[in-house]
Amino acid sequence: MDSNGNHESWKQFLKMLNQHILPVYMHHEKTFDWTGIHGRLHICRALIFGEFMSRFYIEQKNVDLNIDSIRYAIAFHDSGREGNGPDLWEHQSADLCTNFLSETGTGIDADPAWVGSLITKSGRGDWTGEKRIVHDADVLEIMRPCCGHGGRPFFREKALRFLGPRDRTAPRDPDDDQIRNQLIEEAWFLIEGTEIKKSIFMESENPMGKILDWIDSNKHQCPLLSKNLL
Repeated sequence: MDSNGNHESWKQFLKMLNQHILPVYMHHEKTFDWTGIHGRLHICRALIFGEFMSRFYIEQKNVDLNIDSIRYAIAFHDSGREGNGPDLWEHQSADLCTNFLSETGTGIDADPAWVGSLITKSGRGDWTGEKRIVHDADVLEIMRPCCGHGGRPFFREKALRFLGPRDRTAPRDPDDDQIRNQLIEEAWFLIEGTEIKKSIFMESENPMGKILDWIDSNKHQCPLLSKNLL
């Protein structure tokens, strides 16, 4: 799929996200996740990180990826949670993703069960590019202050596969370290900036739209994340 196709499918996905998927996390926020540790703000930011990484691989590295699968796996990766803390429910999240894709006319060109499997951490030695991106999006999100890992200063950069020594998705180029480092800094800028106004985003009926507006207002500080996403 070319860049225009990615852009159009992204817009269609965002409609599905807001109408059918984010309400699952809103329910979590009203039951066990009142502060939104694994709520809508977390999911929206992870999707933004995943979207950048996916498009970078597809458009800059010519990697063949099923971008819709990545989107839906990231969107559902915490959907089965019944509490915060260690994720004891990733298989329930995978099942929810599989069932949603099986029952809903999303038009996604992939086996629903395979898309759901991108969520779990099984098969570490043989991950596809799609699965690595799904988990990298969540790795970047661990910088959010509510996780208690010390924010950006204590972020374990080695855990991020994207364009790093453990990245097997595409051959490395001389400029990869710069892109990788810039993504980490932009991710932290977005996390820190939106967490400060977390209650405002959580009160919105369209939190992803509000986050994208925030990125647009700060696109000089977020040149990677703003490219093609707005």
